Amino acid sequence: MPEYFVRRYTELVKEKPGTDIIDTQLAYSIRFYCMGSVGMTQEWVLNDSITAGTGFTPCCFFPQSVFLSAAGDSH
Repeated sequence: MPEYFVRRYTELVKEKPGTDIIDTQLAYSIRFYCMGSVGMTQEWVLNDSITAGTGFTPCCFFPQSVFLSAAGDSH
């Protein structure tokens, strides 16, 4: 499942600066975020009975803005 999100966010980053080139650091950051968010979502679903969905959801989306912003700044 992380592969889907890696492809999706890579496409979004490529659209922003208008280029097909993503440097290795940004590509790593995307993979790191996607693999971590999928793993943590799985952990939350299976093991976390304390955190409400309304508290968990912002954690999933905040980092996206960080690397999308970085993509715009670096190109």
